[in-house]
Amino acid sequence: MVTAISTTESSNIQIPALPNAKTFCAMAAVLVLAASTTGTVSVPMQTFATSQNTFFSTDTANRNSYNNGNISLWLEGDSVMSVDKAQSLARLLEIEQLQDNWNGNGANCFSESILSFARKIVMNLLIQPAIFPTARDSIQLEYENDLGDYLELELFENERIKMFSFDHTGKSLTEEINYDSINKVVSKFYGRNI
Repeated sequence: MVTAISTTESSNIQIPALPNAKTFCAMAAVLVLAASTTGTVSVPMQTFATSQNTFFSTDTANRNSYNNGNISLWLEGDSVMSVDKAQSLARLLEIEQLQDNWNGNGANCFSESILSFARKIVMNLLIQPAIFPTARDSIQLEYENDLGDYLELELFENERIKMFSFDHTGKSLTEEINYDSINKVVSKFYGRNI
């Protein structure tokens, strides 16, 4: 159960079940991260009369509008994490749980240093990728766009990032990139400035 504090009531509310797996993964990631830093977690909430959805926020009174399609978690009136970002963090938690020989072919478990680097990147990314562990002791971030283009960022120990891209015209590129250029590479892949 998640304990939530309503922004409009003074009593604590128990939420018996979360509506779907996507929301559960997002909340689990947020709760694990919050608990690891503070030891306790309170999730302020407000339910809107026009919707069955719950909006997690500490301050909704000053908001001019609310869009059910834009699912974000809020802290002190500011969006702090999208569901996509929370899902990426939950995926990294799954990868963290992998033991030696997780693929049945002798792959090693992942070090805290590479997991920490991957979390840092996920928190910085403006567009979230699909995330996969590899048997090369690396974590792979993958993107595909509507044209069929493919972008892969492979994260290694010592904060090394290898980028591979393949576009619908058959052109491919492999190069090392640095942390500061990740969002630029991703936005160029999607053909927009972010």
